[in-house]
Parts: sequence; C-alpha cells; structure tokens
Amino acid sequence: MKVTVFEIEGTADELKESPALAAVVERLSSRAVHVPDSDFDPDADDAAAEVADAEASAAPAPNEPGAVSGVSADGQADVREQLTKNPAPDLFEKFLAVTTSWPEVKVHGIKIRRSAAGAPLDYTRYLRVRKAGSQFGGFVYVNPTTGTIEPRLNFPDDDALHAVAPAARRTFTGHRAYRVAIEIVDQSTLAQALDLARQAYDLT
Repeated sequence: MKVTVFEIEGTADELKESPALAAVVERLSSRAVHVPDSDFDPDADDAAAEVADAEASAAPAPNEPGAVSGVSADGQADVREQLTKNPAPDLFEKFLAVTTSWPEVKVHGIKIRRSAAGAPLDYTRYLRVRKAGSQFGGFVYVNPTTGTIEPRLNFPDDDALHAVAPAARRTFTGHRAYRVAIEIVDQSTLAQALDLARQAYDLT
C-alpha cells in the first residue's frame, strides 16, 4: 500500500481562498466512480474489449421481473446487493433500463488487470456500460451503491458542463477520459444523467 503525506501552511483565510486546496478537498470528498488506471484500462483495445464482451455474454441478462436491466446472470446478485445501499435504487435501475435499450448496449463488470485468464468479471464495485463493437471500454461507468455515473466526457469548464447538466460536476482523478460525474437522486438528475450518457454513447 502506498501512503502519501503532505503538509500545508497558511492562515485560515489563505487556506479558504486557495484554489489548489479546494481541488484537493474536492478530490477527497467526491463520491464519483473514479475510474482507476491501476485496476483496469477503460480504453482497452478492440480484442480485449471483445473478449470481455464474450465472457459477459456467456451468462446473458435474465429477462424476468426483478432483474437489473442489462446485467448478466453472473452479476445480478452482486448488483442487487449494492442497490440495497443506494439512496434512489429505482431511479438508478431506470437509468440502466433506458441505456440498455439503446442499440448494442450491455452492462459489464470490470476485468481486473491482475486477474487470472478466464476469471469472471467483477461486479462488486462499479459497472461498465458499453456499446458492442466500440473501440472504447465503456461509454459510461456507474456505481450501483452511490448512484453515481461517470460518462466518457470531458468539458473545458463548469459553464459548458452546466449548460448540459446543472447538477453534474467535473472530476480530476481517475482516467483522463472520464472527467464528469453526477449522482442520480431524483427525476431531474436522472434526466441529466441520461442526457450525458447519450452524448457519450454517440461519441463512442
């Protein structure tokens, strides 16, 4: 485990006004999915992405009442367990139901880099929503526990982002291509999350 320790000097007023400190606090307190570079590569090449798709499709999503839309049979129990902690699980499930109704979209777990060949996808932390045939690992990553979605988008500033999704925020950690996050907590944020996801889908 790597531990980094740092010390900041300054008066209370100086610290309050520091953009750098504000950015650090935002990083530490953010509830975003934070797609990590260390565990897997969201920009997997076509071959690796198609292998992950084939593995996920080995246990297709069940088409029955109570099943989480788009999630393979192998991941249903793990995702359902995470949803018990979600503050708005019905809205999160609606997000998945809409996005998986788009052409060629499936929900996948994560292929951990250090996992053995043939190991099952991991569904215990967050999910990859991917368009089959895309050269990218996913057009959006989602966290079933917090209801956070992180689409493959990058906006130049807050004004540009908020013109599309007022409740969303830019993020500054994790993979460089995923720099937007929004929590689905009500109908308004659900609509904004779907708008962002559709934009990311169209770009991938």
